[in-house]
Amino acid sequence: MTLIRKQGQNAIFSCQNIDQNCNYVYWYQKKEGESFILILRIQNGYCTVYSDYNHPQKDEFSVVRQSNKCNLKIQLVKVSHSATYYCACYDTATYALLFGSGIRLHVTDRVKKPKVTVYSVSKPEPNRKTTLLCLARDMFPDLVKISWKMMDKNGRTMEVPKAEMEELEQREEGRTTSMIIIDKEKTYRNKYICSVEHKLGTQDVDIPKGKASHLNSLTLACFSNIITHV
Repeated sequence: MTLIRKQGQNAIFSCQNIDQNCNYVYWYQKKEGESFILILRIQNGYCTVYSDYNHPQKDEFSVVRQSNKCNLKIQLVKVSHSATYYCACYDTATYALLFGSGIRLHVTDRVKKPKVTVYSVSKPEPNRKTTLLCLARDMFPDLVKISWKMMDKNGRTMEVPKAEMEELEQREEGRTTSMIIIDKEKTYRNKYICSVEHKLGTQDVDIPKGKASHLNSLTLACFSNIITHV
């Protein structure tokens, strides 16, 4: 889960995927390349806060009760609050901390939609396959979801069936690339569409039917090699 906030807004974190009946919930902050830092401890039920853990920003965190849950809150977020936040429940049976899933917080004054480029690359293979590439780049935050659709000759749009394609994906900082391999003949009968979901909305970009681009074959080979080793 990811939260996007502008500076000066508030952010509320709800503990996910742990036993809500535990007596104490601990909240940790994890920044990129750094260790987990304990922020505070909450006594469930009463929402009593214990914050004597020397976190450098401890005075900027509080607890708010919502729907009978005690949630972590930052009243006025700053860029320095950008991190992933984890809650943990102390299990008295195993004497261990059971962690929930992390919540990633992005604090920024800039949100930029992705630039989407599509390619269709035909390769001289005996099985007559075509590779379709979709590249989303230069976006912020760099979180996107890429899916593939197709439109048949009757104008009906649908998701590309998983059984009809081989799909690979590569994620790097600031860019995500999706590649599908399909039967070449299908590209003459159907129009394929790359759909990119982002914080600022969804972009659908068509790939012209039956038209291959001049994408360098070495680029395609390098991409395939990287995907194989991810």
